[in-house]
Amino acid sequence: VGYLQCSRANIINQAFKLLGNRYGWGGMLDSLDCSLMVQDVYKCFGVNMPRNTSWQAKIPVKVITDINKMPSWRKKLIFNSMQAGDILQLPGLTMFYLGKSGGRYYTIDAVSHISKNSKPLMIRSVAINTFNTKRFNGQMWFDSISKVIFPNKKR
Repeated sequence: VGYLQCSRANIINQAFKLLGNRYGWGGMLDSLDCSLMVQDVYKCFGVNMPRNTSWQAKIPVKVITDINKMPSWRKKLIFNSMQAGDILQLPGLTMFYLGKSGGRYYTIDAVSHISKNSKPLMIRSVAINTFNTKRFNGQMWFDSISKVIFPNKKR
């Protein structure tokens, strides 16, 4: 009865319940895309998130923008300050940050496709990825992440 407590552990637990679910752009195929995944996770806590990535970046919490234009050392400072459940965005994709292990940053996201060995690889699923994942243009997510949204910090 009622909503779950909005904690980092619960955000990650709810996101992991979606792991392996089919991807569908705009909710097609009765499934999730990246922004709908974020919206659905937050619904469990009684939080109404906007439906698309652009609107999600405008919620009244702390947001760091233009990360893709920063030098690598500065990006790493920001990424190392993040906590599980923070939201990352790159053009056309939003995801939950999971944490860092063995020098790699991990995310959980609903993704359609990535690039592997310079070839398109269709994922079409909620999956765990690293910042080393490549987009179709060959650019790594580490270099493409443009925004970090800190849902538990006020602007």
